[in-house]
Amino acid sequence: MSRYWSSDPHFGHRNIIKFEAENRPFSDTDEMDEALIRNHNAVVGPDDIFMCLGDAVLGDFERGIERLKRLNGYKILVPGNHDRIFSAEKPARIERFMPKYLEVFDDIWPETSQTPLADGTMVAVSHFPYEGDHSESDRHADKRPIDTGLPLIHGHVHGLWRTNGRMFNVGVDVNGLTPVHEDVLIEWARTV
Repeated sequence: MSRYWSSDPHFGHRNIIKFEAENRPFSDTDEMDEALIRNHNAVVGPDDIFMCLGDAVLGDFERGIERLKRLNGYKILVPGNHDRIFSAEKPARIERFMPKYLEVFDDIWPETSQTPLADGTMVAVSHFPYEGDHSESDRHADKRPIDTGLPLIHGHVHGLWRTNGRMFNVGVDVNGLTPVHEDVLIEWARTV
């Protein structure tokens, strides 16, 4: 059993193909979604743990949920700003969509968490980086993790960077549209 990490698949999101054209060379969301599923299942086995650090589905929600169900592994979600259970959403919306997320994800962690990697290195985990954004300002400042010196595994910035100081972006756009094996994160954490 291994643990794999990823973020920002944006299943069903037509505009992400335009915004990340260099990293997502697809003609439509069906082609993109099938590539994401194929790449995921090529590395993540049924008994592996899969950490999704947010923004799982945009666009057709029901179709996106059905596609997420096809991903291998014990699936854990750390919600991102585009997930319909993100803490900035209205409570009634969270309550309405939570059952759908629980059809796919075996566990849902708080938006800012900490966990040890397999070698014991403690890391912070969030959809958001400590600082930086793929837009001009750092959106959702009140939802970002507080930098206490821990290495941070995150998403949100799409193709902006893979590593930036003590921050590692596991987003699909900088990782070949494929989840990152935890051994890669361990090796990186030893350098920060």
